[in-house]
Amino acid sequence: MGKTHTIQILCDELRRIFPKLAIGTLIAKKHDKPTEKAFWGDALDDYEHGASLYGTAPERRRRFMSMIVSAVLSVNGDQYVFFVDEGQCWTLSEWVWMRDLTNDLKRRGIRTTTIVFAHEELNVLRDMLISTGRTDLIGRFFHTPYVFRGLRNESELQSMMQCLDDPSKHEHPCGSGICMSEFFLPAAYCAGWRLATEAPHLWAAFGQVAARQGRIAKDIGMQWVMSSIRAWLFIVANYDSADFKSPPDSWVEAIGASTYQASLQ
Repeated sequence: MGKTHTIQILCDELRRIFPKLAIGTLIAKKHDKPTEKAFWGDALDDYEHGASLYGTAPERRRRFMSMIVSAVLSVNGDQYVFFVDEGQCWTLSEWVWMRDLTNDLKRRGIRTTTIVFAHEELNVLRDMLISTGRTDLIGRFFHTPYVFRGLRNESELQSMMQCLDDPSKHEHPCGSGICMSEFFLPAAYCAGWRLATEAPHLWAAFGQVAARQGRIAKDIGMQWVMSSIRAWLFIVANYDSADFKSPPDSWVEAIGASTYQASLQ
């Protein structure tokens, strides 16, 4: 899965495990000239507030804070978790505004946790904050970085593809009781074929496509993997049979339908 889908799954799981935990997601926006008015307008829009375009910066800020306080009260809790997606889009100003918000929430008895998903350029801001001693922001938003990586070898790819063979892990269509492999290739699936057996062919195809750019296949993101698998399933659906075997070069063709090769340039 990609990071945006990951955030949604984490929100759903946290709400299930901690029913008194209020959670929300902000999608950081990049502005040529960030203003506090635009910042709180973006925040209100992320929460689908009908008045995101109205009022001064303080009015929008109060409106947003009221939403957070109401969300906490509605679950009889005292904590709020902010997920921030595309965190690299915010400058120092936006993080200061977020700091001030969490300070005000703390004075109202609400503890906050902020989890940031971002591209690597966020490290530039983090390094600058460290060098200037901005512990007020580091400890609150950039304390412990974790690096998410793509699939690095055939074994990891096969483990992921096994999930698409198991309806208890990945139903397709939702509520059907069958997995993606069976949906596209029912005769082959019933005869014992599994998508996971294609992992060596897909990994070799990624290596072949990467070699065209003088690169080695490594850290392959889920965007490229799932785009290739989807394309491949549509390519081979008409070949479904009890003795199904993937057509030669079909995986290379499927990868070509994604933008994996272009991403290596």
